[in-house]
Amino acid sequence: MKTFYLTAIVGILIFLCAGRIQAQSPLTPESKKNLSTASWPGVEKCDSSVTESWDTITSQWVISSKDQYTYADNLNLLLHVSYSRDTTNSKWIADQKMEFIYNSNAILSTYILSKWDVITNQWVNNTKKEYDYNDNQEKISEVEYSWDKNASRWTYIKKEELTYDAGKNLTLDALYHWDVNTNQWVGNIKNEFYYNTNGKDTLYILYNWDVNTSQWVGDYKDKYYYDTNWKDTLTFLYNWDASMSHWALYYKFEYAYEANPKKTLVNSYDWDNQWVFVARDEFTYDEEDRDTLHVRYVWNQTTQQWDGSSRKTEFTFNAGGNLTMLMDYSWDVYASQWVANSKQELTFGEKGYPASTAYYIWNTIKSQWVGIVKNETTHDEYGYRVLTITYNWDTTAVDWVNDTRITYYNSEFNPTNIHGILEKRIAVYPNPASDYVIFNITPVSVSATVEIFDTRGKMVLGQKLSGNEIISISHLTRGIYLYKVMDNGDIYKGKIVKL
Repeated sequence: MKTFYLTAIVGILIFLCAGRIQAQSPLTPESKKNLSTASWPGVEKCDSSVTESWDTITSQWVISSKDQYTYADNLNLLLHVSYSRDTTNSKWIADQKMEFIYNSNAILSTYILSKWDVITNQWVNNTKKEYDYNDNQEKISEVEYSWDKNASRWTYIKKEELTYDAGKNLTLDALYHWDVNTNQWVGNIKNEFYYNTNGKDTLYILYNWDVNTSQWVGDYKDKYYYDTNWKDTLTFLYNWDASMSHWALYYKFEYAYEANPKKTLVNSYDWDNQWVFVARDEFTYDEEDRDTLHVRYVWNQTTQQWDGSSRKTEFTFNAGGNLTMLMDYSWDVYASQWVANSKQELTFGEKGYPASTAYYIWNTIKSQWVGIVKNETTHDEYGYRVLTITYNWDTTAVDWVNDTRITYYNSEFNPTNIHGILEKRIAVYPNPASDYVIFNITPVSVSATVEIFDTRGKMVLGQKLSGNEIISISHLTRGIYLYKVMDNGDIYKGKIVKL
């Protein structure tokens, strides 16, 4: 079994430059004519991208910035340089530079961010991150530095330490910051994860560092229970009561399951010398185990009825299994009915590549949808992104108007020493994301699945994958989540930032 760790930085960069994995020096129409489907390796790299802004006065696109990328022979990103456009003097001005260094296993080991100094006309170090891994290629440490201009050296900022059990499950994740006064590491938070013999999480504990006693102090704890089929049945949440020096129970989740239609029911309770019902979540799935409906009912103890904070989300898929509509509703306590709140519409091209995403909110006064932002993406014949246009909503014209345009310049890439990239590729985007994340795996087996966990180690979502799967995360709260993709014995892990 192989495990691959995709850092958030690399994941975001791949997304910014790729529909799959992308780049500059575009293939000309003549060169593409000479490429047959059989001979084309199916790998392109993004050499550069150019961003333009729409000038509402002249009604034309104006170049604002560009990004250039350099890769190693195995397609690992080595260098990303950003420039801004000086329209007055018609020249490019360097902005920032990101350098990536990899270990012998082609895994990121060092990341360096530099900023351009317009006074000295040279690159100045800004931030550095160093990563270390165990023999299973699992990340065990991440150390971040900042550049001290006066001392001309790197100084510590913060670090993360991680440990795993024999089953490759994360058991410890501790965060520290550097104390410049004592010149030593000081704890921030520590997360401990415990599992049963089947690898299911049974306990999660969050600790904070007590600067007075210089030791870890309990803050939060979860206990998880399952049925004989290892489905969630009960979760207890505790807070640490410092005055009594013990864990105080304060919340619980009870799980139930229905078969037709397939549902997961989660009831939430507060502890107030007895269990007080708070809310109920209902998750409905289709035959492919995709979320089709999520309803959260919030109970108002005063009025003894469902509260206005209750929410409903509907998911619609096309014949290819792609999410095409995500509709959010809120509960109107006065009319006792669901009222449209916001929606997201997605379209796909003939080959299933994402073509557009549009976000709207419902204007209750005018009783009409008002656009927020829309993105349109064009891919080449091989599925690599070549153009993205972002639109804003013009309330006067009641229509979409140009905002920004990014052109991606791609070139053929014939990698060597690829470390399995040609055989298996995964892209996770957008990241950060607010409503959905796309897990693009090529090729993908019928047994591929994805699991998403919160920082406490609790699995909040699990779903089968079909290759270019859109996973809705709109119901998740803001924060950092961990994902684990399992495909035919391979495991891919990384982080997702929910906006």
